[in-house]
Amino acid sequence: MKSEVKRLEAVSRFLNQQFDSKKELQDIVVLAAAICETPVALITLLTDDEQVFKFKIGTDLNRTDRDVAFCNYAIQQDDVMVVPDATKDGRFVENTLVTGDPNIKFYAGSPLTTYDGYSLGSLCVIDTKPNYLTAKQQEMLQVLSRQAMNIMELELRTNVLKEYIADAASSANKLRSFFDSGDSCHLFIDLDLNIIAHNKQLETFIMDSKSMRVENGTKVSQYISESFLPTFMDHLDQALQGESSEAEIQIDYMGMGKVWWQLNYAPAYDHNNHIIGVSYGARNINQRKEHEQKILSQYETLMEIAQIQSHGFRRPVASILGLTNLIKEDPASKDEYLILLEDAANELDTLIHKITEFTQKPENNAQALKLSNIITAFERPKNSSNTE
Repeated sequence: MKSEVKRLEAVSRFLNQQFDSKKELQDIVVLAAAICETPVALITLLTDDEQVFKFKIGTDLNRTDRDVAFCNYAIQQDDVMVVPDATKDGRFVENTLVTGDPNIKFYAGSPLTTYDGYSLGSLCVIDTKPNYLTAKQQEMLQVLSRQAMNIMELELRTNVLKEYIADAASSANKLRSFFDSGDSCHLFIDLDLNIIAHNKQLETFIMDSKSMRVENGTKVSQYISESFLPTFMDHLDQALQGESSEAEIQIDYMGMGKVWWQLNYAPAYDHNNHIIGVSYGARNINQRKEHEQKILSQYETLMEIAQIQSHGFRRPVASILGLTNLIKEDPASKDEYLILLEDAANELDTLIHKITEFTQKPENNAQALKLSNIITAFERPKNSSNTE
């Protein structure tokens, strides 16, 4: 006998099912009563402690205790169970459904059996007087019970499938939302180097750069710049061997100019840990590269200023100091010395002007590169040896 626990799990699924085919199932109950010429017909489901009337005709009852249910016996056999007169059947003679309301005398039930062999209840007919069924009536009752079970199972399976589809669609939408978020281009590439998925950012870039529409199922190579293709294929081969890699590269696009990319290639695995393709990502890092170049340029300018401070300042300052002493010692030649002094002052002014130009640029101010800080930094070794 099938596991009662499994049977009860199946019963629970059907009890909780909201059937769209109520009319069809109710029609089967009505037809069973008409064929068997009885006032009552039921589709019943047996829980662990109750007999539930899922569809019915001819009674106001909705359920009974399971221990008095005739269907308890009907689900234990494959064919129709017929009780011509319950008052003469030892199994039911003292049953409260026989001795009291609804005063059952006649019962016939065909089990409702699932495709995997669990009997959930029955399609049964009942009369308050002794009765019998012909072989043809019994055959028809079996046919109707199978039809009722088919309808119920089909609807249950359909609804389960709808839930799976809804869950899959929800998961797909979440994945797509994640896939399309951010500013990176993404590709999933199969073992044959065909595109199996791509995001909007990549589609937009390919349309802008190559005037092509990216289509899944097509070769990835047709969307890659010719100059970059050999490098791209080398990284794909590495990923297909199970090795992830990253790279930064600048590519020159006709009509768009040069673009810096940060690229990553990673093998994609199935649930058995077999490589099924490559996940490819590309992020535009033009702004980062421009920022790095600006910092490098500022650094080079600072080095130039350091050179000026270390060597350039000293020469004109030394000239000015020397000429000043000469003027003091030889006032008669002061005009000649003043010309030389003016040249030294102009040289010093030019050097100071270069530093001023640098420190007045907004981008350098944004980096807090102030002249006072620069000079302080340059003079610190000299000042550290002096005493105030």
